[in-house]
Amino acid sequence: MSDSPLPSNLSARHIPAPDIPAPDIPARDIPARDIRARDPLRVVVLVSGSGTLLQALLDASADPSFPARVVAVGADREGTLGIERAQRAGVETFVVPPAGDRPQWDAALAEAIARHTPGLVVSAGFMRILGRAVLAGNRIINTHPALLPSFPGAHGVRDALAHG
Repeated sequence: MSDSPLPSNLSARHIPAPDIPAPDIPARDIPARDIRARDPLRVVVLVSGSGTLLQALLDASADPSFPARVVAVGADREGTLGIERAQRAGVETFVVPPAGDRPQWDAALAEAIARHTPGLVVSAGFMRILGRAVLAGNRIINTHPALLPSFPGAHGVRDALAHG
């Protein structure tokens, strides 16, 4: 009889984390939020395209009992339907197009997000990799459907279904 909590046909293996130096940007101290709090959680949503996931969040947050509010929507390019959806809903928007090198762009995106003091950032179909500056200062949920490492990219679910 093994002391392992795993079934006998499975084994645990340790995969060391890559040796990545800590970012030189101090992380904000983001306190845990009590869901019974009166103030809704401030959410910034990042989009790259049509914003269908954004629309679901906008619709949900229209209910006063929903514990979150979309306070801003950011995109990596002008003219996205997601930005139009946010504007129609009266939500502030911002666009940070890729420019310069990746760390410069990431710092600009982190600054744009921070202006809205979110408790949560939702990457809802945002087709850019978030870097250290954004990751260090925010709680983030990524809704991207890639199934890494087997099915990377924008069509991970479709590719997995086609594979069988």
